[in-house]
Amino acid sequence: MVEAFRIGLIVFVAVVLTAGFGVLLPLRARTRRATGQTFNLWAVRHGWRFAHSPHESWTARLPGHDPEGLGVTLTGELGGHQVTVADYCFTTNAWTGEIVSSTTHRYVVVAVLLERPYPPVAVVDVAALSQPGSALFSDSPITTGHREFDYRFRLTAVDSNYARLLVGPQVIDAHLAGVIPRWSLAGHELLTYQTGQLDDPDEIPDLAAPLLHLATLIERRAH
Repeated sequence: MVEAFRIGLIVFVAVVLTAGFGVLLPLRARTRRATGQTFNLWAVRHGWRFAHSPHESWTARLPGHDPEGLGVTLTGELGGHQVTVADYCFTTNAWTGEIVSSTTHRYVVVAVLLERPYPPVAVVDVAALSQPGSALFSDSPITTGHREFDYRFRLTAVDSNYARLLVGPQVIDAHLAGVIPRWSLAGHELLTYQTGQLDDPDEIPDLAAPLLHLATLIERRAH
């Protein structure tokens, strides 16, 4: 009798677990679809374009340089510029003996399209230099003559004279005040990124605002 009860209990647990997985897996799939649908509906409602896993040349300027790394991507107009906000990730592997551990690094990327093309220039905070892909365009930092800025940030460019002209007093002051983020510029595309994941499309204006401010400073300086 006891043995029959045990067998019945095992069968019951197995059935419950199987049924549970059968419910959870479709639910997880529905959750993934709902997330994409949420962004897509937001894009339609605001006149933006929604894409998933597009290919953009500027991923070469992101940590990991992964051309397949973009996920949810939204593009539209803000502040008189075309703006793209996207999820981006890449994976690194570390070996410990014969064991491989993988780490996925996740970022939110913002790109602003400028009116005219510019030579490659980048500014990154010194604390972030250890991150892969932080040093762009040159291994040798360019000094601006501003002691605090040169201590806290690294300015790199193909043309050092042009970089000093572009990164003028207003850009330097904005960096020191923490108003604008790390950034890189090549051609028409002004780019920044931060760790995290795009969870709510209503966050897009706030995410884009610092880079749009920088775009204004750069275009004003160039004119």
